[in-house]
Amino acid sequence: MRTICFSLVLVVGLGCATAFAQSSWGSAPANLSIAEFLNLDFQTMMGRQETSSALNNFNLVSFFPADSQENAFVFIIQTWHDERVAQPNLRREIRVSGDADYNEFKALVNHPTVAKRWRVRRPENSFVIKHVRFSDLREVLGVTLGGNTYFDQEAIRRAELQVRGRGGVWE
Repeated sequence: MRTICFSLVLVVGLGCATAFAQSSWGSAPANLSIAEFLNLDFQTMMGRQETSSALNNFNLVSFFPADSQENAFVFIIQTWHDERVAQPNLRREIRVSGDADYNEFKALVNHPTVAKRWRVRRPENSFVIKHVRFSDLREVLGVTLGGNTYFDQEAIRRAELQVRGRGGVWE
């Protein structure tokens, strides 16, 4: 009888200790920097997983804190299956997607979880999308910059200079 009681106490005690360890681990502070938190948040909210059937395949999302809140920005590399649609229609789809992503970004930076960590006064200066061909990620189809989508080489070069000049990685 003593052996059974001791075994029962031991099993219950170990179960409680395990439950306590799990609950204390889950409630422990994470010690993320603001940049790490914002990068994770934007990747989670704006990232698109690879889908081979979609016209735009996937998004690679990065937050770059730069040297100040005013210069910090979100940079997205968005891939496109351009062989599936005529060029004028592809440009329309890229423009529609760029507008939707920019509007989503504006909503996210006004959400309390982001707004208390990063005050974005001019969202058009804090968001860049590089639209690239899925079959060749080095070929830029267009850019969304300042809330507008462009397809000319001058705008693409301007976006590249802005990203690199503020500490981002263009390639």
